[in-house]
Amino acid sequence: MTLKGAQRVLDYRVFKHNFGTFPRYIRSFRNKYRRYHMILQESGRDPSIRGQGNHFKRMLRNLDTWYENYQRVWTQYFAII
Repeated sequence: MTLKGAQRVLDYRVFKHNFGTFPRYIRSFRNKYRRYHMILQESGRDPSIRGQGNHFKRMLRNLDTWYENYQRVWTQYFAII
């Protein structure tokens, strides 16, 4: 076992942990968006609340992009074929 090998194992473990956390976090974020949407409907489309919609849309798009990148790296470098 070398330092380089130990670092590779640790990198794998951290990557696997982060990759496994994405689906749960995305579900949680989508639930927050649903709650926001319900609050927006109840508030009569208040402009100060309505502005948060762009934040949610941007974050959901970013999360989807990041998750796709993680999936690509996982299948290319770590998955057993």
